Amino acid sequence: MIPTTDNVFDAASEASDIYCTLVKECGAEMMTTLDCGGGLGVDYDGTRSSTPMSVAYGLDEYASKVVQAVQDRCDYHGVPHPVLCTESGRAMVSHHSIIILEALSATPEPKDDDDEATTEQLHERVRDLSSKLQPFKAETAAHMSMPSHAVHVKKHGIEIYKMGKKLSKRVITDAHTTYNYHMNLSVFSLMPDYWGIEQLFPMIPVSRLDEKPTHQATLVDITCDSDGKVKNFIREADTLSLHPLDPKLGSYYVVVLLSGAYQEVLSSKHNLFGGPSLVRVVGTNHGGTFSVETALLGPTTEELIGTMRYDMKHDISSVIEEWARDKKVWEMVENLVENGLHTMPYLLDYKPPPTV
Repeated sequence: MIPTTDNVFDAASEASDIYCTLVKECGAEMMTTLDCGGGLGVDYDGTRSSTPMSVAYGLDEYASKVVQAVQDRCDYHGVPHPVLCTESGRAMVSHHSIIILEALSATPEPKDDDDEATTEQLHERVRDLSSKLQPFKAETAAHMSMPSHAVHVKKHGIEIYKMGKKLSKRVITDAHTTYNYHMNLSVFSLMPDYWGIEQLFPMIPVSRLDEKPTHQATLVDITCDSDGKVKNFIREADTLSLHPLDPKLGSYYVVVLLSGAYQEVLSSKHNLFGGPSLVRVVGTNHGGTFSVETALLGPTTEELIGTMRYDMKHDISSVIEEWARDKKVWEMVENLVENGLHTMPYLLDYKPPPTV
């Protein structure tokens, strides 16, 4: 994403100079279109700033800067203004899709037993580490070269960073209990950009909106991978405010917003979890009402195994059946096997326990 309109203006100006050169000096008079490319950003965190998860401009300002830059350079070179087009895919499609996640359980995050130091003791450790870092001076060169000193500074900085992270976690832990909300989710399949490039998405609960959320939570998926956890949120938050789970109140859902760009096409089959069920909702322009046009189940376990070039009947189901019949348990597990192989790998009809 292009963070500011200054970058937009500079890029459009340079592209316009090249366009004018081609038209005026290289015989490309028939070329009448200038493709401005992509880069139009999305304000994921709502701050309208030049942070990595936002942009410091809106659509009108972006368009104005592009048009101004092209007009200025074309007028300067005496070249007719071209037709402008854009390839701003992210900005066009980010808002068209959301991901709805179901909570399965919520448990307090285990305490860090490796270090029982108090907040004050961790503060003191950070101060102590900071005081030991000495600048490179002439007398330092007598026993340490500048490259060696740079390596020492780097190691020292990493130690301070790790201690600062531990201090931050301890402050949060002292303030409130953090809960791990286990979600019917594969981060690698449904939010690959979070795992791959640390892209953050706005998230909110969409259940019990008439109640104030009281728990601070991180989201844990149902894969066996330690990276399958959402522990960073927009605006530099380490937790997300959610409600305690109560099975008497029905299922509990969290929505991932602005997920329409790249997530579906980049999704992996890690742990053989595929894409979600898809529901296409279209507004009717009648008092805010809408209609559900299609509802499609996601890929089944059988379909996902098939993408790995296994034959379901020959390589999987027949082997299970043969083993189960040999152990005389086939009648007990037949329905379980059939349901497991011919439904989605995500949990279905699961009733979450109350938050402990």
